This record gives sequence, C-alpha cells and structure tokens, in this order.
Amino acid sequence: MRNRNLHLILVVLALVAPVVACRKTGAPLPSESAADALVLAYDDFGPQVVAHTLVGMEWWQWEAHGDPDPATTYPVRVVVHRGLGAAELAARYPVDPVKRLDHRYVTVERALGWLGENIAELEQDAAGAKDAGDRALTDGLLRTLRGTRDRVRRHFGVQKPMLRRYWEQEPVPLQR
Repeated sequence: MRNRNLHLILVVLALVAPVVACRKTGAPLPSESAADALVLAYDDFGPQVVAHTLVGMEWWQWEAHGDPDPATTYPVRVVVHRGLGAAELAARYPVDPVKRLDHRYVTVERALGWLGENIAELEQDAAGAKDAGDRALTDGLLRTLRGTRDRVRRHFGVQKPMLRRYWEQEPVPLQR
C-alpha cells in the first residue's frame, strides 16, 4: 500500500513538476524573517500533494478551492516560529484577503518533525525505486525538503536532528 501511495505521488509530481517549478514564489525577503520566525515559501515544503498535510492547500486559505487555471499562482508564505502566540503571529504575519496576504504558521518543532518524517520516508522509498524517473523525482523532492530542513535548523540554531511525529507534542530522537 505504501509503495502504491508513493507511486501515485510520484506520478502526480511528474505531471505537476514543470508547473510547480514555474510557480516558485521565491526566497523570503530578509526583512520578513526575525530571530523568532523564519518566513518560507509554500514550495519550500514540496508540492501541494506532499505539503498539504502540514500547511494546508496551496490556494488562498479564505477560498474553498483553487483556480482551475494551472498558471494561477498563490504567494503563500509559511512562518516557522518559536515562542510566538497567535495574536503576535497574526499582527506580524497577517492573513488579509484584500491585500492577498496568506501566511501559514508552524512551530519549529512541528516543521522539523514533519520534514524529518517525510525525508526518512522518501529516503527509504528512493532506496527501493527501480525506475529512473521515480528516482529523479524523489531525489528532487529530497533536495527541496533537506534544504528547507537545513535552513530551519540554521535559523533557529538546532544542532541535534530530531524526528517528531508532527501531530504529537514530544520529539523522538532520529534513529540512524
């Protein structure tokens, strides 16, 4: 079942990868990030088929669905933060349909846990991949997720890699 799901994800990635590459929202402006928050693009967590479990769908969160035109872009930002409350997050990184500002909020621990789990699963699946196309897609997604993980670690000074089930409270040391 797991390999079947991976195969389905890889097929979807093969179909949407060219579109996703064109829709990359770019690196955050240095002024958007602070010591207690790092602002990243939605795509830094992979394509929607992967990222939605952590940060929701790629379209505006105030809309029920995305535009049927695949050329439509949504500059959704993901704010990875430590120690910020909901009111402060909303004030610094608002959600405003009129100004088309869409920020998603994720704690450092939850982001690193989610990234660790997805990287570990993709590494395992990549090791067993027989098709060169599947390996190439998996390798590209792994590069993206590892790069995001490394940026989050550097920004927040996280030294020890942790694997945490992103829906749980307690971190679990990464087994290697």
